[in-house]
Amino acid sequence: MNKIAVAAVLIALLAVASAAAVACWNGQEKAEAGQPEPSGDLESLAWRFFDGAGDGNVFVSPYSLYLALGMLANGADPGSSTESRMLKALGSSDVESLNVYAAGLDPEGRFEAANMVLVDSSMLADCASVNAKFERIVSGIYGGKVAEADFSGDIDAVKAMIKEWVDARTHGMIPDYESAADSGTAVDILNVAYFKGEWEDPFDPSSTRSMKFLNDDGSASTVDMMSKTLGYGSKYYDDGKYRGLSIPYSSGASMVLILPSGDDGMGVLESWRSETVEYREGFLRNVESASYSKKVDLLLPRFEMSASYDMDDIFALLGLDFGMPFSKMVDGTVLVVDGGKQETKIKVDEKGTEAAAVTEIVMKATSFLDPEPPTEFHCDVPFVFMLTSWSDPMFIGYMGDAGGLD
Repeated sequence: MNKIAVAAVLIALLAVASAAAVACWNGQEKAEAGQPEPSGDLESLAWRFFDGAGDGNVFVSPYSLYLALGMLANGADPGSSTESRMLKALGSSDVESLNVYAAGLDPEGRFEAANMVLVDSSMLADCASVNAKFERIVSGIYGGKVAEADFSGDIDAVKAMIKEWVDARTHGMIPDYESAADSGTAVDILNVAYFKGEWEDPFDPSSTRSMKFLNDDGSASTVDMMSKTLGYGSKYYDDGKYRGLSIPYSSGASMVLILPSGDDGMGVLESWRSETVEYREGFLRNVESASYSKKVDLLLPRFEMSASYDMDDIFALLGLDFGMPFSKMVDGTVLVVDGGKQETKIKVDEKGTEAAAVTEIVMKATSFLDPEPPTEFHCDVPFVFMLTSWSDPMFIGYMGDAGGLD
């Protein structure tokens, strides 16, 4: 019997979801006529986010972040360096295929997602208007809504509305969300992701008992440790470096737990982060496809965990910065990211798991009119010139001495 005493737990929720209102894409169906093939890479972004999320307890939602960034990418000027950098961070070839990919992240609808984009009403009163294409994409692809909000006139009321929206969409998991928006906010992009799943085979509460949990600093804490024995054919995998176990929910989603293969349970965070994305993706696939020939004795703490991550740190992890201009959200207005954050919470007990995340990207209007600085073409040095017709050089010249001009 293989005993897994959980000394350090890495949670990977492999099933991800999109809003129920969007069209499904399962990665195996062919695209409809004229629809681009899906292009994106949630897994790579997920591990970059996790790897840079700091030490101590970590709980991030790459899925929530991906959807928020997906909406943001649609606000970049086509062909701009901003669009290129956004697509690189999201692992996509173009915005259209990114949207198809984002729309099909969870064809079974195992998770809930909600999206909202708020636009400052005073900015719209000054003859600005929401870009029609951007609004169609937010509503049609991401299942969200674009609405006015009086950031400049009544920021307290707007923040109270956002708090109420997050509370409702997270089913009370994040009841007191404090928005990062302020009176200077022009646009606020919000995503909420929520999951609630019952174990396919629940833990027996009578088997839960107080036990020691060995912390990563060598100290020990007393926790309520759940326990159960998994039968033959469980999804347990050991490659000599790590051991993985997948615990299914009744919905078909799963929680994957990862421990080192050796007796020393310490250092799993540092060592797992040192592995390549390709190795980790392959390991998780092997766990999910495993069928173990022995029983597994599982110990898992009953716990709650919450975390918060600043958007400037997240952008730095992804090779992005707040100075990138976005000109296709509000016509006639160039926006830049001004802040934001992600807050998460998870609760694990004998019945199952409940998890929620809110990702917020706050934007402000900039003073410059063009979405990007113009490319300089200053003929204040010697230059060749031509007069052409249909690309034929009818006259050709060179100007190298301004002092010798007539």
